[in-house]
Amino acid sequence: MNCYQTVDILNRTGKQRLLFLSFLIACLFFIFYFMIFRTFFSQEVLVDYGFFSMVISLVLIIPIHQLFHCIPVWVMGKKAKIGFILQRYPRMYCMIKEVTPKSLTVVSICSPAFFMTGMAIIASLQYPQFLHYFALMASFNIGICVYDFMYLQPILKAPRKCWIEDKGGSFHILSVNQVG
Repeated sequence: MNCYQTVDILNRTGKQRLLFLSFLIACLFFIFYFMIFRTFFSQEVLVDYGFFSMVISLVLIIPIHQLFHCIPVWVMGKKAKIGFILQRYPRMYCMIKEVTPKSLTVVSICSPAFFMTGMAIIASLQYPQFLHYFALMASFNIGICVYDFMYLQPILKAPRKCWIEDKGGSFHILSVNQVG
């Protein structure tokens, strides 16, 4: 296998630009999500349990998001782990320890966006009095997914039969040697 491309999202985009873009997209998603549900689905009175419950629900989004990255990899029998980096700002990560095919990588990257947003939509329809909490959780998750979508962009442009090797903050797109 040859290295087709090495991608480092933070170096390519910049940390501040990525944080700003994530915040902007999360805010826009919250506005549209909340507006659509309040306009078309439910006019029920919202129930508020305070700031502390909101913070706890937002903090729980991060490990659940990382878990949804790992689940498709585990289902396919590959090794992945969830870990913590304790630097200036502690953060979680999902590290895939094996080289994975492009299709599995795409599913792994997209699964938190689709499943967690889908669960928030179902929960908003089921419990409309907590719409504001579900909208915040879904928008926070979409804000986190901005990094994932930036990660996804070069993978989708790569050749169809390629493999992805996760290297912490970056990844390598490996193309299969073809002898001809």
